[in-house]
Amino acid sequence: MHGTSPQSHQSADFNPGSPYFQQDDAGFNPTALDLDAAEPQPQKDDIKVEYHPHSKIPSIIHHFADFSCHRSAEDSVPRSTSPWEPFRTQLDFEVVEIALEAAMTKDQTNRLFSLMRRSACGNEAFTLQSHDEVHSFWEMASEWFTPFQSSVVSVTYRKEVHDFNMYCRPLWDWALNLLQDSRFAKHFVFDAQCLYKYNGTCFTCFFDEPWTANAFWDAQVCTYLHP
Repeated sequence: MHGTSPQSHQSADFNPGSPYFQQDDAGFNPTALDLDAAEPQPQKDDIKVEYHPHSKIPSIIHHFADFSCHRSAEDSVPRSTSPWEPFRTQLDFEVVEIALEAAMTKDQTNRLFSLMRRSACGNEAFTLQSHDEVHSFWEMASEWFTPFQSSVVSVTYRKEVHDFNMYCRPLWDWALNLLQDSRFAKHFVFDAQCLYKYNGTCFTCFFDEPWTANAFWDAQVCTYLHP
């Protein structure tokens, strides 16, 4: 559920130093919250967002109709107007993509380019000249992303050992690569949250994203206990 400009207020019960939060560092697993007499009375179905005490972020109550599980600072995923870069044109990329999928040889690729130049028409030019030029563009593109690593997997079959080459991207390096991209870094969530829905009597805990689960909360506790 997505809302626009949520009308919310900070909960008066936020106090990272209170006994309520101190006892939860061993493993927070709330099921319901009682209302504080000093806190503004919520409406039925209100959503309470409670952050991990270590984050020092006060809890907030949203009206159900205005609640959004995404932060207000989030934007839609950015879209490039020229996703075919570093190739010069979209036509260049689409033709090379076909050559790659077909596993064409160097000679076959050069012949294809020769035909494309002869038959090219319209407003979009086909600029590639050779397989070597295509390879240089693929090399340029690969430098923008986490490179693949090669390893050998040995499997015994009928008393014989067979070796297979396996290519993969290290997940940790790939995640760091995404974090270094300013377009996507703001979409990462690092602080655990607890969400509560008001049922007319008390707030009841519920989960909707990985960072609202108990394991995420406990992991943040352990991170601070063992820096």
